[in-house]
Amino acid sequence: MSWVAYFVCVFAVLHGSLADPPASFLLKADRFRDPDDFIREFVDTGSISSQQMEEINSAIRDMREQGRRPNRYTVASTNTLNDGCIPEQTAVALNEGSDPNVLTFPVCVKVSRCGGCCGSETTTCGPSPGGTVTVSKRVMKFEGTAYNLNNLKYIGAETKLIEEHTACQCQCKVKAGDCNPAVHIYDQDNCRCKCKVPQISCSSGMVWDDSTCRCISKDTVALLTWRARTTGEAAPSFSAQPQQAERVVASDPCDGCTCGRRWNPTPGAGNTCECVHSSGRSRRPCPARG
Repeated sequence: MSWVAYFVCVFAVLHGSLADPPASFLLKADRFRDPDDFIREFVDTGSISSQQMEEINSAIRDMREQGRRPNRYTVASTNTLNDGCIPEQTAVALNEGSDPNVLTFPVCVKVSRCGGCCGSETTTCGPSPGGTVTVSKRVMKFEGTAYNLNNLKYIGAETKLIEEHTACQCQCKVKAGDCNPAVHIYDQDNCRCKCKVPQISCSSGMVWDDSTCRCISKDTVALLTWRARTTGEAAPSFSAQPQQAERVVASDPCDGCTCGRRWNPTPGAGNTCECVHSSGRSRRPCPARG
């Protein structure tokens, strides 16, 4: 495993409540790029013991050395014609998911993460198998009281871990695990979940839903699309007309079902498509759908 040392100053500000630190302080702190300048501005150096000061100075020296040393996983070229899928220096926030009263200096660090372009909208740049390592960052904590943000005190150090990529490749956005094995087969060549049954021609007011492999109402489409937009979930895939090669025309006008099939209106039955008895017609079995 490859370990790269990053040294970070983290400042815990105790407000007596869980309210975020004042925006004015965050904006002011964000302007500082050098840790010495940050400490001179905000930290009560009189509260730091000689041993703690040695620890801080060591961290700052290593931080600066790390900033000068090129990352061995990063590929850089001024003559590159195509920005391919390679590890790139990427800013990563250090305090995501942490206590809102914890301030970080710097706010983020740069590590190698996969970036660049792939040749299709169905593919994305990601780490190759075995192309992910964990790097460690030394964290120094300082603490203040109330809104006394210009008199922070050093209270200790800890280590944080962060993911770094060493090798990258273009890969499918949709993986086999994203498919529903009950209705799908995975089409790796096209990076998609493909319905096991042929797509049928849906009746008026209905559209084909690739996620369930059946016709659903347009009202349901509107609901699912709205939910995807509001929750950030992946939007479902709908098609008003099937691909010509897979088109199956209904022999009965049964809401997009074939051969006497219709949507089962029974509550809790999932509105499945089943054979039904129609007035004036005898009940007949439905052929298997290829």
